[in-house]
Amino acid sequence: MKITILICFVILTSLLCKAQTQNDSLPKIKSVVDISWAVTRFYTPNKDSLKNACWEGCVFIRFTLDKNRQFKDVSVTKSTPLFIATAIINAFDQINSYGMLISQMNDNLNKTYILPFIISHNEGCGFPSGWEDGNAKRDPKSEKIYQVRQSRYDQSITSLLNMMKYTDKDFKLLDCVLLAPALIGATMY
Repeated sequence: MKITILICFVILTSLLCKAQTQNDSLPKIKSVVDISWAVTRFYTPNKDSLKNACWEGCVFIRFTLDKNRQFKDVSVTKSTPLFIATAIINAFDQINSYGMLISQMNDNLNKTYILPFIISHNEGCGFPSGWEDGNAKRDPKSEKIYQVRQSRYDQSITSLLNMMKYTDKDFKLLDCVLLAPALIGATMY
């Protein structure tokens, strides 16, 4: 009987410690600088889409912080590929669901923010990785697909031209707080 109680106590204690460790590892947003870090941490695009992704550019993310310190009216530039836009919106939803600590931002509530999010996904470009067999040749169909993808890879100019065109509204003038850019590099799977 004593052994059973001891085992139950050990199991419950380990579960409580694990829950506390997981909660402590959540990002705390103490200032606007931490917003970039939190979005980068929660940005997880669809893996199947990444396998065919050949896109590099800057997504301008527009949002506000309401009085409850929740991200509201999150929108991305229109030229953003759907799988990237979805992953960004999901990242903000996750941050809201975790109830991040946004303690030092009382003066910055109900303002519009713009977060430039520089993204490079080259998994589907067909660029040589250095691991290929030097004698291997691609079939003509694959070569054509990679050529088309590579021709559309760099979207930097398009990103800048569309920085005032969002999925929900186009702007000629926008009174906002421009945050420092966040950067996501290519992810190899």
